[in-house]
Amino acid sequence: MKKLLLLIAVCLAPVLCSAQLYAMRDSVQNGYNFWLYLPDGYKDMRAERIANPDSDELKEPLPIVVFLHGRSLSGTNLNTVRKYGTIDAVKRGRKVNAVVIAPQVNHGDWWRPEHVMNVVEWVAKRYDVDLTRLYVLGMSLGGYGTLDFAAAYPDRTAAAIALCGGSTKRGNALSSLNEVPLWIMHGTADASVAVSESRRVKQAMEESNPKTPRLRYDEWAGANHSIYARVFYMNEAYEWMFKHRTTDKNRPVDCIVTIPNSRFNNAYSGLPRGGIALTVYDPPTKSTTKGRYMDAKAPLPQPSVDNNEPATNEEQAATTDKGNTKSDKKSKAETAKDNSTTSYKYHTIAEGDTLGHIAIKYNTSVKKLCELNNIEKDAILKIGKTLKVSAESVEPEIVYHTITADDTSYYAIASKYNTTVEAIMELNGLTEPKVYHVGEQIIVAKRTPSSSAGSSAKSSGSKKKGSEPKYHTIVDGDTLGHIAIKYNTTVKRLCELNGIKKDDILSLGKKLRVK
Repeated sequence: MKKLLLLIAVCLAPVLCSAQLYAMRDSVQNGYNFWLYLPDGYKDMRAERIANPDSDELKEPLPIVVFLHGRSLSGTNLNTVRKYGTIDAVKRGRKVNAVVIAPQVNHGDWWRPEHVMNVVEWVAKRYDVDLTRLYVLGMSLGGYGTLDFAAAYPDRTAAAIALCGGSTKRGNALSSLNEVPLWIMHGTADASVAVSESRRVKQAMEESNPKTPRLRYDEWAGANHSIYARVFYMNEAYEWMFKHRTTDKNRPVDCIVTIPNSRFNNAYSGLPRGGIALTVYDPPTKSTTKGRYMDAKAPLPQPSVDNNEPATNEEQAATTDKGNTKSDKKSKAETAKDNSTTSYKYHTIAEGDTLGHIAIKYNTSVKKLCELNNIEKDAILKIGKTLKVSAESVEPEIVYHTITADDTSYYAIASKYNTTVEAIMELNGLTEPKVYHVGEQIIVAKRTPSSSAGSSAKSSGSKKKGSEPKYHTIVDGDTLGHIAIKYNTTVKRLCELNGIKKDDILSLGKKLRVK
């Protein structure tokens, strides 16, 4: 009977003859949509190991490599994640003998370690993997995500590579990075993410443990942002990660594998011309066709509608769970009013959104949101649906900058306007830095103008309320620049209001006056 059960288990276990790539959508609760790569020859050996626990002939379970992309690949189109990084590297022929997870984060979001871990655990339950060999690597925004993940799960991260990034965490919150074999790389001429971001992480680690026993830190003088994307295509990067396990005694960091600067000139050497045969399963998102998955027990993708058009009244009701609406129907008069006289501004609900967060983002209130959408304040928000946030159309004010001879970098321009390089690139439709010439104009900001009419219409009591000080509670990732943009003010004004300097360290939980 035991042999019969084993035979059945082996027959049911998925066997692959070639490398395969699966688009996993709407599969992980509180997770991300992601690509799942299974290398050539993958075979689920779990049943055999259970039946023969002492066998030395069975293949070891594969390690997990998590690739976290940069800001330019954010969004809802999962195919953009294949433009560069580990998934593109294996397609080009870089051999990575691991199960690779490549999730996608929404526009404007930071990577959330707990959501990444939810995806890892989902995969670990369904595929033959070794959780003592969990590796994370990322660049730019992905570099931030890598360090945030390693700091949140130091005992579960076997090793991590963070390229030209930083961390949303501060001070003691970064001390746990000293428990993880870690390789940080950054160029001093990076115009997208200042090298000071990596230096800040290194300094925080040194303050916790001056020896930083598990840190490798490489700073390349004169190197720009994009050069480090080549690391994903180098065998050395994966060789270095695979040297580590969470079960290693004292978890020493490998210092033998190196990537000299000269190696960047031939980062793609050894890759076969034309890449490799990679079978891609990308289930459609606009039909009822089910995608093919490796594991029969894995949930199949549910069809979803990617609709950028504002929702109808009926669709708005579906934004929340059934039974959460104040009223199931509107009067004909109200509907006619909505369709004929009122223009609305909409927000597409993303993971982690709450009515409170959305209200703050659009300078409104939870009560107003509930009234506009005919919902209760405790309604459950459905990801991907649209929510009315304003009953008037407000055109953003576009701020331009004319390139001068004094403009040395994107970073210098971003600093002038209290914004970020990534924000400027997004506003100008750029996925990588572009060379501009003196006299050319670029967009540096879009700001919502204040309504003078609305102000004048307010009562004297309202004016008194508006003159009262307004405060912001400092959270992880906050900078004076970000706070200034959020409240339509300047860094200079924030410093004046709070009696601080622009380079002062912001303490988490403290209140900062913004108006």
